[in-house]
Amino acid sequence: MPLEDHELLAEWSRSHYERALRTIVERRLPQVMGAATRITRSPDLAIDVAGKVFMKLASQPPRVSSSEPLSGWLHSQTRALALDAAPPSAGAAAPSPSTKGLPADWSMLSPQIDEALDSLPPAERDLLALRFFEGNTLAIICERSGLDE
Repeated sequence: MPLEDHELLAEWSRSHYERALRTIVERRLPQVMGAATRITRSPDLAIDVAGKVFMKLASQPPRVSSSEPLSGWLHSQTRALALDAAPPSAGAAAPSPSTKGLPADWSMLSPQIDEALDSLPPAERDLLALRFFEGNTLAIICERSGLDE
């Protein structure tokens, strides 16, 4: 059975076991790239942002328990770094690759969703991250969060 993110992060924090960090990056890179691309509207800037997010994860690993998804922390870090990297006109740019094929209104709505998600208290943000970034079922979310279904 694959290790959970919090187990991999603990292993990285303890011993700097490279495979643990590599597994996290491989597992969470699509989420980080998607958010960074939505915000910066630039695949090149998104790559830079993703690199910075994972460098921060490696150099200053957050303490994440089994009930806290790493994806919530990653979203907050990605959004902060992407907003710093995005040019002021990014909001007026063409739809990003992560929103292509969706209705035109989505390219205007997705930054607001990222902002609203990031403004939630961590516990609430983490519940949404478990569902929509990690794709967990309600039963798994309740189990990991200690809630009744």
